[in-house]
Amino acid sequence: MNSLELRKQVTHLKQVKKRNEEKVPQEELTGKYREAYGKLCENLKSSQAELKTKYVEFLRQMVEILSDAVYADPDEEYQMIHERFRAFDDACGGDPLFRKIMETVFFFEDMREE
Repeated sequence: MNSLELRKQVTHLKQVKKRNEEKVPQEELTGKYREAYGKLCENLKSSQAELKTKYVEFLRQMVEILSDAVYADPDEEYQMIHERFRAFDDACGGDPLFRKIMETVFFFEDMREE
């Protein structure tokens, strides 16, 4: 599941949890609906952790690539960044969030050359 799909899932689960907590008394959530409510909370926590992990990995990759570019030959820097971003993009299956990060970096690199 890519980061966009995962974000939508987390948002949906948070909305369901909030709606349940607003409409169902706490005693019923922890009593009569304990199993279903517990599963909802467990799914939410798991999805949040997975999304956070994706965010951290994308940022870690971006920082690593850009940090390495500091030491690259100025004539090869842009190409090195581009190749490394593309390799990670391929590895993570073309995630929309990572692609947006790449677009932003390339936008600023293009501006720098003007």
